[in-house]
Amino acid sequence: MIGSALPRIMRILEAEDVRLEVGRPLSRKERDYVRVQLEIGLSVWEIVAGLKR
Repeated sequence: MIGSALPRIMRILEAEDVRLEVGRPLSRKERDYVRVQLEIGLSVWEIVAGLKR
C-alpha cells in the first residue's frame, strides 16, 4: 500500500520544495505547471528555473 502511494507522496514533497525555492505562494496556474512537470520527471531545480523565467 505504501509503495503504491510513494510516487505521489514524493511529488507532493517536491512541489513543496519548489514553493520554498521560489519563496512565495504559487498561483493556481503555477501549481498546475509544477504538477505536470513533476509527472513528466523534471527535477525541482529545472522547474524552479522555468518559473523564474
